[in-house]
Amino acid sequence: MKHAKILACRLLLVPSLVLLSCYYSKAQPPPGTVQNCIVDIDTVGCTVTVSHCAVDANKDPWVNLNDTVTWKASRPYSIDFKRYMSVFSHTPVSASTISSGHQETVLGDSLCKKHVSCYYKYSLTRQGETKACIDPGVRVVPPSANFVFYLELVALVGLVGLVSFAVWKIMTRKRALSLK
Repeated sequence: MKHAKILACRLLLVPSLVLLSCYYSKAQPPPGTVQNCIVDIDTVGCTVTVSHCAVDANKDPWVNLNDTVTWKASRPYSIDFKRYMSVFSHTPVSASTISSGHQETVLGDSLCKKHVSCYYKYSLTRQGETKACIDPGVRVVPPSANFVFYLELVALVGLVGLVSFAVWKIMTRKRALSLK
């Protein structure tokens, strides 16, 4: 009886792992597929449309290291990447400010390569204007499994272990009490 309960608790881990693996596998296109992401800037509404690359539910582009991104507009724009915690330069490309119309290779930065933060917020400013348009940003998929995935996996395994231990402890107490 107690082995059945422990087994049932451990089986709860399987759906959680399946859900996590499905969630993280959608973030990255198949290995070896190079994306040439195009971000079209609508100069009237100050909005963007992403094409030729994977996007998330918010239509933010998902790119890998070594993919390319090109911001296109009928008038020149500057793309300014936001600093991380207002201190560190945080850009997926070669510079923190780039011009529209040029193809940029996604290089990431030290934060992304260490799986800390791979979301790059930026603003779009039309040449000759001071008011910027805010765009959601670019998400770069780290080169290997995400640190958060391993953290969640350890937490799930630990939770199943604690539940198994608690069930075992309860069962041994009941047995000891019934023998008295």
